[in-house]
Amino acid sequence: MEIKQKLTSEHKTAVSALFISALGEKFLPILGQKSKAVALLNASYNRKNCFLALEQNKLLGFLAFQTKRKSFLAISLKNMCKIFGFLPGIAKALALSLLNYRCKSGEFYIDAIAVAEAARGKGAGTKLINASLGYAKTQGFKFASLQVINTNPKAKALYEKLGFRVVKKSTTFPFNAIFKWNFQSAYLMRKEL
Repeated sequence: MEIKQKLTSEHKTAVSALFISALGEKFLPILGQKSKAVALLNASYNRKNCFLALEQNKLLGFLAFQTKRKSFLAISLKNMCKIFGFLPGIAKALALSLLNYRCKSGEFYIDAIAVAEAARGKGAGTKLINASLGYAKTQGFKFASLQVINTNPKAKALYEKLGFRVVKKSTTFPFNAIFKWNFQSAYLMRKEL
């Protein structure tokens, strides 16, 4: 297994499919149609803010990150309106803004991590996190953070094993009721670098 930084054109479609498969429970209730969600993702990537786990050039997983300057997903209102239509695009953009995280100075934020089902339990997630933290440290970031939903205890346990600690718990009410999310809260976790 090798870890590479930067999303290539060759893996873009696979990353979008994995993104929707692993993280769709947050995004699909807002975006709706899967094909339009994939089109939005494909139009919105900042390729440098990503690490890929590959085995014989096959995507096993990816990690997306953001800094105060750039995020992996740069979803524009223009693309939202182009894909979903003017009014639905504006409404969906407002709803997506609820999921936005604003980085602080010196913060390296792990925005998303997804591992293909067949590759789970084989260390891809750990390798992706360790590679990203190594990169963050060399770039002078002071701490790394991420969020995990309360219905994903395996991920939370992995992050704790890697040295992340819960610094805040936030409820998703009333938005979990509005969007029919199956999670009720999210933990903000942090690790000093």
